[in-house]
Amino acid sequence: MSKKHLLCVLVLAAASGSAAVPAQERDSMTERALGPAEVKDVAQGTGVLKQIEADGRHVIMAHEPIPEMVWPRNGGRRMAVADKALLQDIRPGQAVRFTIDHTGLIRAIEPLQADKGPPASATQGTTPAPRRN
Repeated sequence: MSKKHLLCVLVLAAASGSAAVPAQERDSMTERALGPAEVKDVAQGTGVLKQIEADGRHVIMAHEPIPEMVWPRNGGRRMAVADKALLQDIRPGQAVRFTIDHTGLIRAIEPLQADKGPPASATQGTTPAPRRN
């Protein structure tokens, strides 16, 4: 059986809600399908939080590719959050960095801060130091 075929079978079984295969065996099957180097316990991602659903346990996230999960860039993936409290300081439209486990569950999320140097207010009214060669 090819890797792609086995992966399709795994995806279909997961989508159907089948609980017949224990989690440990599913992980083993995924490892055989993808290879041990491609299966990770957790992965980091970056993206933009598009929406927090009313239940507070799901979000819609536009994210960059996550190679560890073999996920391509996505403009609006629905994702579960491990704890509602993780979202208390996050607002829709914010760029974020997040950690997901091997099931895609968000375990950590924080606003993404771009390093742009000191704030403009920190340099106002100062004269730059002369340049030395």
